[in-house]
Amino acid sequence: MARIVLLKGRSQYDVLRIFVDYLGEAFNQLGDEIFIVDLTNPNRMKALQDAFSFPCDFVFAFNCIGIDLKLDDEYLFNLADTTYIGCLVDHPIYHLQRINTNLNNLILTCVDYSHIEFLCTYFPLKRSAFLPHGGSVKGEDIKEQRIRDIDVLFGGSFKDPDLIRKEWLILPKTMISIMDEAAEYLLANPDKTLEGELQFVLQSRNFYGEYGILMNNPAFLQLVDSYVRSYRRYKCVEELIKSGIPIDFYGVLGWDRNPFEMYKNFRVHNSVDFNEMLSLMGNSKFVLNVLPNFKNGSHERIFTSMLQGAISVTDKNQYLENQFNDEEDIIFYTWDKIELLPEKIKDILEDEDNRNYIALNGMKKANEKHTWLQRAKEIKELVEINSVFRTP
Repeated sequence: MARIVLLKGRSQYDVLRIFVDYLGEAFNQLGDEIFIVDLTNPNRMKALQDAFSFPCDFVFAFNCIGIDLKLDDEYLFNLADTTYIGCLVDHPIYHLQRINTNLNNLILTCVDYSHIEFLCTYFPLKRSAFLPHGGSVKGEDIKEQRIRDIDVLFGGSFKDPDLIRKEWLILPKTMISIMDEAAEYLLANPDKTLEGELQFVLQSRNFYGEYGILMNNPAFLQLVDSYVRSYRRYKCVEELIKSGIPIDFYGVLGWDRNPFEMYKNFRVHNSVDFNEMLSLMGNSKFVLNVLPNFKNGSHERIFTSMLQGAISVTDKNQYLENQFNDEEDIIFYTWDKIELLPEKIKDILEDEDNRNYIALNGMKKANEKHTWLQRAKEIKELVEINSVFRTP
């Protein structure tokens, strides 16, 4: 039995906070003793004191929340002589300050193998490991496909890419040109990484200082990342809407004016929290996913939608292709042939037997390989491996 501390912080739609709850339940199933500390709670220091009143096997937090907590000018987790696991569910470029924290026993996990490569290149002394998302289950009875009310569900933020680009149009002309070229390169080469496109663009201008730019000016890359993600979301939804496929969108529509207001098949709803989204997935035939520039990794929406009995529709990458089979347990699309996606969805919408077949296969595979219980086991194995090579 392990003694484990899980940290909670702030999170959009409470997603990461709820992940902590699911992970806590999974560790409990494995017979472990769990302490969940909410760092947004005014009494957090008392809660931390109680959690560390006895030795702790390891601390786990998403996106390295709480990694820099100090007591008398020393990092808390060094004083506690424990291992801290920081699970990065975003590209590391969004968490450089936290990654740089000098903990004695730190494991950084990533949901994408290309993020591991980033850490090995720019933080070679940090210990890193691959840990995909886990899928969440609400626990309600699974609805049959034939009685589900939503054809295609799409959730999250949906922002006008041109509004994002405006943020770099105030920069010097050379910088505007570099960022425009970087965005165009990434859109034209969906298999390339964020840092790879920056390196390509700079080196095409005979400039080889991308390391300093990445470390000192991460906001440049974050803006390009946001632009490309928003542009791809727009293009994917546009293809489906124009073909007549109904989409129910739940989230923040970050446009001055709804770009699809002329289409009655694009229905906009208010944002909902994660638990409500699970119920919506359980009432959907398809759940649309657009990967956030993950080239070789996971996204929780894929696993979670499958566990709710919906068919996950997503752009593919190497990791997902190794886990799933197109039109067997998932629906894949590619950016170079995005125009083929509407017909693919229409065909399956009209074939109830095939819909049931794909949905059940996806649910079975997600249950076998991609739950938080599976991830809890993998986390404990990482801690075990790390302990062999633990820094004295």
